[in-house]
Amino acid sequence: MLSLVVLLILFQPREGGTSPISCYNDQGEAVDWFYLYKLPHVDREFPNDGQSYLLMGKGSEGWTDGEVLVNDSTGALGRTVGQLYEQGKVCVQLTCIIQGQMAYSSLPHTQPASNRSVSLTSLGGTEFISFAKGRSFNNDLYHSWVAPSLQSDLLVQFWIRSTGILPSDCSLGWKVLDIQLISPGGRITFKASNDHSKWAVSTTGGGVDRAAGWVCVGDINRNEAEEKRGGGTVCLQDATVWKAYRTAALECEMCGGGTSGCDVDVEDARHYQGDMNQ
Repeated sequence: MLSLVVLLILFQPREGGTSPISCYNDQGEAVDWFYLYKLPHVDREFPNDGQSYLLMGKGSEGWTDGEVLVNDSTGALGRTVGQLYEQGKVCVQLTCIIQGQMAYSSLPHTQPASNRSVSLTSLGGTEFISFAKGRSFNNDLYHSWVAPSLQSDLLVQFWIRSTGILPSDCSLGWKVLDIQLISPGGRITFKASNDHSKWAVSTTGGGVDRAAGWVCVGDINRNEAEEKRGGGTVCLQDATVWKAYRTAALECEMCGGGTSGCDVDVEDARHYQGDMNQ
């Protein structure tokens, strides 16, 4: 069992419409959105290892331990996704958004357009950006598109056991570093090679106090084959979510080779440490 990151958002229904489902936390309370990080299997002595998870929702102060196993129907994931099976249909607006972006990311190679981004708004008014690329994009999602669009250097977690892995890239004015060692919430420390999740976090925060950086959760690895594959990521700029993911990245591959801490440069490191100490 490897690690998985899940982002669930309930989007605004069309004018005059109603949404038949909601996101729920572990207590069964309706929430606007949440991030769920399934922790990997790293210790054979624990029978439930690989089935525990961390949860973080709107208004929380960071990661909290999941109250049940990830496959329990009474947990946040089970309560939320289970509604789709119970009702026999999915929320119309949510389906349209997902299918629209997924269809776009699956366009044939002959299509002239290769990528599209759209703004998404949750019921509670939180703004997200969805990036979807088609096969004809033929480039790295993060370095060639997401980083320049967000105007941010990025640290990227992905499945590094696939072939043709793209090394960290500091060209074109943007630094995109491959994460090597992870510790979400300080609960557990593991290598990127044990984690199937695919997420990216900006190296520094944004805004006046540089506290609200970007976090993106998606389905694309940084390798040569997936430059030609459709897929994408959904990004949020939020101080709490950013700090939770930024502090999880312990070691990164530096541009040119070698592994070190994930501070991109001295100036970025100063701002980063200042944010963490607030």
